[in-house]
Amino acid sequence: MKGYYFVNTNLFNGKAHTYQILKTADGINKSGGDVTIVAPDLCHKSNLIRLSSENNLSSYVSITFLFNLWVKNGGRTTFFVFSFISVLFLLYEIIRGEVEYIYFRSDYFYLLALVARICGVPYFYEIHRIGRTKRTQYIKERLAVRAAGVVTLTAGLKQIFSPYNSNIMIAHDGVDLDQFEQELSVSDARKKLGINHSGMLCLYIGSISRYKGIEMILRNAHHFPDIHFYIVGRMSMEIGGTISPNVTLKPEMVLKEEVVLYQQAANVLLLPHPKNIYSQSPIKLFEYMASGRVIITSDLSNIREVLNN
Repeated sequence: MKGYYFVNTNLFNGKAHTYQILKTADGINKSGGDVTIVAPDLCHKSNLIRLSSENNLSSYVSITFLFNLWVKNGGRTTFFVFSFISVLFLLYEIIRGEVEYIYFRSDYFYLLALVARICGVPYFYEIHRIGRTKRTQYIKERLAVRAAGVVTLTAGLKQIFSPYNSNIMIAHDGVDLDQFEQELSVSDARKKLGINHSGMLCLYIGSISRYKGIEMILRNAHHFPDIHFYIVGRMSMEIGGTISPNVTLKPEMVLKEEVVLYQQAANVLLLPHPKNIYSQSPIKLFEYMASGRVIITSDLSNIREVLNN
């Protein structure tokens, strides 16, 4: 079956969700799905061989880049413009007889889904969270109703959307275990990273934002002066007040190979997610598990789906 996986993100941004997109497409192809990713040309078609190698794709994932009139990386305008361009691309492929299904995970492809349905092309919809507003939740529900199949990241999401579609599959996020083939000791990993702390180290690695519960670490670190807290990742929040001296904040993008090193350098890995729509199926949870370190996490139902007591 020839299909297209429409995404509205920069595939070269190095973020976890991009890695998930690439590995999903790779998995579909391995199972005989024959899917091509369709993405906006926000990165001037960087080296696809390098992209495949860096993400450890088992086969070369086919990617079609579409010209985007609004070249700003991200934002509603970019997404809306790309949704219209995607419709034109889909109509062209339908005329050529080169499409049997489409797949997407963004609500911005509502128009694309509508056109596909009118033209008799089934679509599959991947849901990562509930809607942020009543309007976006309504759009998600309408997309689910008309989908040939729905993929949710958690059982909780399946329960929410099951009244709208009976053909729902739960597919938790995952991790590429090949990244953890080389197991380093705590001291060796710290040496490679230039971390000079020899005592207990608790680590959070990932997006540093108010949606991820970082304030919980910053607010409570001073209660544990004998423990050092490392917070590493891309920063999108302002830190107010005084940071405790036993906290190291490294607001920088971490390379994929360094993620494993940082986790192996820690004694304890932190996942302080607050209960909100952004805490659905965090990819870092599976990376944490693969590292074999102790995990301290918020007691949320979506996390209990994966972790035992």
